[in-house]
Amino acid sequence: MDTVNIRQAIAVAKAHEKATGQLASLLKARAQNLHHAVQLPPENIVPALLNFIIHYIDQVPEFIDAVDAIANECDITDYTEPVITIAKKFFVQPPQLD
Repeated sequence: MDTVNIRQAIAVAKAHEKATGQLASLLKARAQNLHHAVQLPPENIVPALLNFIIHYIDQVPEFIDAVDAIANECDITDYTEPVITIAKKFFVQPPQLD
């Protein structure tokens, strides 16, 4: 499966965040609403969340490639393709953040 578009979308999103700080601002505004199970150092909440998010999304293309390779090897792409298609669309055209 070609994950080039996802990698490009991630690179654009990271560059946008670096230039604007939009996600960091959104996280700062919503930090007090985190689930109580999420425990972060109070003085470092936004950088910690931003770091987690960036590292998380960086793994998506590799995950999709791995799922695709395993699905092809096991001949189960009919089952995995719908989920992978949704994931790809989400990263190429994500929903608007309020």
